[in-house]
Amino acid sequence: METKTEEAVVAKRQRIVRGVVIAVVVIVGLFSTLNRKQGDLGVYTQAARRAIAGEEAYVVEAKSFTYPPGQLVPFLPLAALPASWERVLFYFANMALLLGAIWMVRRIARAEYAENGRDGPGWWFWIVLFAICARHLTSPLENQSNDLPILFLMTWTAYARCMQRSALAGAAAGLATALKATPLLYAPVLVWQRRFGAALSFAVALVALTLLPDLLFPRADGALWVVAWYQTFVSKVGVAEAADADGAWSAWNVLNQSLSGTLYRLSTDGGGASWAWDVSVWAPSAGVLKAVTIAAQASVLLIIAVAVGPPSAGAPGAPDRRMRSLAEVGAVVCGMLLLSPMSSKAHFCVLILPVAYMLLHVFTHGRDALTTLYLAVAFALGSLSSKGIVGLELGNGLWPAARSPGARWRACSARRTWRGVGGAHSPRTRALTSSATDVGRSASLPRRAFVKPRGLRAG
Repeated sequence: METKTEEAVVAKRQRIVRGVVIAVVVIVGLFSTLNRKQGDLGVYTQAARRAIAGEEAYVVEAKSFTYPPGQLVPFLPLAALPASWERVLFYFANMALLLGAIWMVRRIARAEYAENGRDGPGWWFWIVLFAICARHLTSPLENQSNDLPILFLMTWTAYARCMQRSALAGAAAGLATALKATPLLYAPVLVWQRRFGAALSFAVALVALTLLPDLLFPRADGALWVVAWYQTFVSKVGVAEAADADGAWSAWNVLNQSLSGTLYRLSTDGGGASWAWDVSVWAPSAGVLKAVTIAAQASVLLIIAVAVGPPSAGAPGAPDRRMRSLAEVGAVVCGMLLLSPMSSKAHFCVLILPVAYMLLHVFTHGRDALTTLYLAVAFALGSLSSKGIVGLELGNGLWPAARSPGARWRACSARRTWRGVGGAHSPRTRALTSSATDVGRSASLPRRAFVKPRGLRAG
């Protein structure tokens, strides 16, 4: 009886500590946000106001609204508010989404720890997780960007899969796609695994949110908003080329860490930018650069396709659906970053999913030297290259220099995650990881990669 009472007291103290920490972080973050200049929020609310007024939302200007029409919907309530209230409400909405995503990661982690007969996750798990990811998790709050809804929905996708709610997982990924397009990468995974019910819910959610603006405020010219979005911006993005469109993207962009953006920076001199270092290492012709980019992007798609298949791999009864689901969605978000025309710091917030997956292996399945090395490299190239640590001038120079290998690390972490999806001793995974050397060095899996889940049901 005394032991149970002591455990209850300890649990209560832990809840109090967590509550105090969260409250402090929320309050400090709020004042930090209010003291910053207007970020991307003004772009979203202005586009929503224009759409409501019957004007063109997809205007090519200095900072254009480049997102799918579904992205207009979340900002309708904010469009009628003063700018000061916009920022406060948007901050609290984003913070709620961030905390919700962390809560779902915690639920998955607790179930995995319990399966291994351990209480947790302990403080060290969270310290390492946030040491690697905090900079990217706070970036959307600082920049007032729209990336945390994507993090929340993709985390919800993994969590719903863990809870045997495959249709809900598909719907969450469909909503994420309607907001930012790149989660569309999850759709072929559903079809490949013959999860047709989830694929149908994905399509219904995507179409519903995409067409909702046409029902709420039809365009004056009678066209669909999604058509205007495609014609104004998407059609300007070439296949296997660095995104370059007025008001949206520039080909040489110090912030763009996608495969196409990274390869372009590695093959050009930086366009004479005075605040960035020249990181070019070769000067290929346009045709050769395009071929290399296509090969790199194709290797990413191939790794995902092989790792999550064949279709039988998603059938009921397969081992460890909890960790598989986290690895599966982690692979997709890594692919989203690598294949997107534009991947900047705020977009990296979704990396909490593959990083959490790798940490769970390290903390619950014993030491894994290669995974630990990847995590160390991520910390060095990410957190330690912050401008707050190395200074503004050096930070601007290090961004293209360090982040080009940083894109390689994302490939490594994706490879590590995809190995987990494919299985520890999968012949197809071993064959692929030994051949696709352009994406990163392969990593061996822990011997006990898959166990029967407890706490969260398989699904």
